[in-house]
Amino acid sequence: MAPSVKRVSTRPSLKTVPAEVYPIIFMISTALMFGGYVSRKILSTDKDLRIGSRVYNPEEWKERLQQQKAIPAHAQNLFYKHVTDV
Repeated sequence: MAPSVKRVSTRPSLKTVPAEVYPIIFMISTALMFGGYVSRKILSTDKDLRIGSRVYNPEEWKERLQQQKAIPAHAQNLFYKHVTDV
């Protein structure tokens, strides 16, 4: 009979993870959850995406394409008002 040998577990657990890693795990999990939230919000509210029951509606696209896009006015020179454009 061989003498009993204590097995060492190689699986990671909360006892084997150093305390310095907890903030990193928290930040990564927060970033992943926020990315999932943003992706879900975009996929569920974007009118340009045709997912699920939102199928192609030609009437809606005709209206959207006929709308005039607002042309932005030139930026005002707030810091150098005394200088005039030539």
